[in-house]
Amino acid sequence: MTQPVKDGYDDAGRSDLPLIVTFRGDKAPSTGPFTEAGAHMGRPLPVVNGRAMRCAKKRGTDF
Repeated sequence: MTQPVKDGYDDAGRSDLPLIVTFRGDKAPSTGPFTEAGAHMGRPLPVVNGRAMRCAKKRGTDF
């Protein structure tokens, strides 16, 4: 067993999906559509023109 699994970072141990979402162009779009689909905003990731997000597994199809 690897350390991340021991620490609860496996699929069975999480109720959400950790995501890194990247955007095209120079600016990130409004976060409204993401939050409406059940995503929780994390920190901006300017190096990849993206943002960390979490989405509840049960809302995965909405996202």
